[in-house]
Amino acid sequence: MTQNEGIHRIVIVIRGVGVLIVALGIVAMGNQAPEAAVFPIVMMTAVIAAPFFVVAWIVDGFASREQREADAIIAEMRRCAEMGRRALYRHPEA
Repeated sequence: MTQNEGIHRIVIVIRGVGVLIVALGIVAMGNQAPEAAVFPIVMMTAVIAAPFFVVAWIVDGFASREQREADAIIAEMRRCAEMGRRALYRHPEA
């Protein structure tokens, strides 16, 4: 398992915890009496779940950036190989 796979799995777990919190908030809203105010439950659910989604978004951004860079390097090496050039000589300064 590569490092990006491990990070991606961690992100899935963090998002899952956020979804679980949102689901519990929805269940709590359904169990309220009809005349009860639902807004405090919605706000409490949002405040508790938001950090999980934010952390997952940030970590996934860092992990996917590395993957995009690796994909770009691999694509450049393939283009160079198809053109018969070595990857080291793709720039005149190299």
